[in-house]
Amino acid sequence: MSRKMIIKLTVNFIMTVLFLFLMAFRLTDDFIHEILGISIFVLFIIHSILNGKWYLSLLKGQYSAIRVFKITINLLLAVIMIVMLVNAVFISETIFDFVPVDSTLFVIELHLFCAAWGFVLMSVHLGLHWKMILKVTGFSSGNKIVIFVSRIAAFFLLIYGIKAFVARSLFQKLMMYSVYDSISIDGTGIEILSDYLLIMGMLVVLTYYAMLLLQKSDRLSKT
Repeated sequence: MSRKMIIKLTVNFIMTVLFLFLMAFRLTDDFIHEILGISIFVLFIIHSILNGKWYLSLLKGQYSAIRVFKITINLLLAVIMIVMLVNAVFISETIFDFVPVDSTLFVIELHLFCAAWGFVLMSVHLGLHWKMILKVTGFSSGNKIVIFVSRIAAFFLLIYGIKAFVARSLFQKLMMYSVYDSISIDGTGIEILSDYLLIMGMLVVLTYYAMLLLQKSDRLSKT
């Protein structure tokens, strides 16, 4: 594996971990929360620079179902990240508190809306690269025991991920329907972090198998 690919994977991994801690806001105070947010944006810029050739190739080649899906996820994630950062400046109470803008309920709702979609899109983005991650870590071997254990783990991630998705009222946040839901903020920081980790696992599993279906569909369409 090239050094550039290792750097990309490392940046993606750090961004994913930081996003999890941003969602589990009770683990940090406002200042740390904003530092984590800025860090993610900086890493996102680095990630975009490293993928400069990918952006330049968007108008080239054929558009299969898989390529359309990947491009849609990546572009939506880019837009959400930019909107979330700009929005975060307006509601900042520490680092950007000098900005002369009073945060309204809508601004807070927009931030949580972008955070929810950013988390979902980043999880899906991780799922898009899960096959490569399995290959790098050695879990893509044809070992029947590894495959069996992986499928059992995927099943439980789906079950408990759906449960956590409901418990954290993530659907309401994605629809900008509810912000101050008492259920969604219930529990300690560790409990919230665990729930979002389960949700991320569920989304990775769904994306991974969706990619397998799209790949199969593309192969069938070419025969």
